[in-house]
Amino acid sequence: VAVVMGVASAIWYGAIAWLGFRFGRDLETLQRLIGDATRTVGLVAAVIVALVVAVVWWRRRRSAAQR
Repeated sequence: VAVVMGVASAIWYGAIAWLGFRFGRDLETLQRLIGDATRTVGLVAAVIVALVVAVVWWRRRRSAAQR
């Protein structure tokens, strides 16, 4: 888990550093891009969590019906 978290953090902070160098003094554009990326990642994470919850609920319901 630590390796995966380290790689994910390196990618995220690397992307932020790259955007900082790329956009330099245009802070508003950089903030907008980071905000958009954060919102997108949050929405994807929420969808994944909802799918996992739905699958677990469905499997438990199906298992209980078979008993």
